[in-house]
Amino acid sequence: MKKSIGLLCISMMLCLVLGCGSDTSSAPAAETQNASNPETSEVNETAQTEEKEFYDEDFLSDFSKAIQARWDLNDKNGSLSDVVNAELDIISVGDYRNKKYKDSHLAENVLIYLNALDKQKELLGKNNGDISAASEEDMVEWSKTANKRYEIIADLYDNYNLSIDSKHSKAINKTHNQLYISKYGPEAFENMLNEWEIEEDGETIRLTVKNKTQYAYKDIGIEVFASIGNEYKGIVFSSEFTGWDPDEKKIIEWTVADEKAIGINVEELKEGELINIYLGYY
Repeated sequence: MKKSIGLLCISMMLCLVLGCGSDTSSAPAAETQNASNPETSEVNETAQTEEKEFYDEDFLSDFSKAIQARWDLNDKNGSLSDVVNAELDIISVGDYRNKKYKDSHLAENVLIYLNALDKQKELLGKNNGDISAASEEDMVEWSKTANKRYEIIADLYDNYNLSIDSKHSKAINKTHNQLYISKYGPEAFENMLNEWEIEEDGETIRLTVKNKTQYAYKDIGIEVFASIGNEYKGIVFSSEFTGWDPDEKKIIEWTVADEKAIGINVEELKEGELINIYLGYY
């Protein structure tokens, strides 16, 4: 019995040393297959690095969310400070000033846009949230930042497939309008609006206005302001053009009843008093 146990132990030891006749020739091949290919590993590592290094898509995604949050709050009549902060709250989280971008033009727009938002916040803080009460210098700065926003929003929407909810299509159109007006010149645009032709028949007043710019406008609003002498009466009429192409004429009309509603009665005008009409846009 002891002899049998001894032989069994010797046999087991031999199996351990020699592998009991098993084929180990495939082991090196398996090791080779499981080992990483240096070239493949390098490519995968580079791809992962690029994913982490460049933030073009991340910025565009957050940018889209930020401007839509601002538009949503603006539609609810939020204050200027609130709408600017709504945008900054989303776009600031990504720390996009310190990120890298594959697209150099996008990288430039990122910095310009963030600087414009920071400037708007600074100007609002300086003027207690009321930019309408700001100094002429601050108003000029505000206009510059606003125009930069319009320019970059339009650029990213047109050239980077910026995702915008359909409910904000009018906001996008108005952004393009503001950009075109900025390029044409706001003062020149207002002067053009007020080169109207007038017709009236005792009940209805009609103004014909021609688009003398090279731009096509969508959802552009026109307001008719009225005054008697130096006494401002208010907005007698407002309307939006869904489309207004270059050289196209539009007719704006209102009634005597509309004028009476804001305190203008032609029959009560004193000698020498005139109704002054001025067109603005929004």
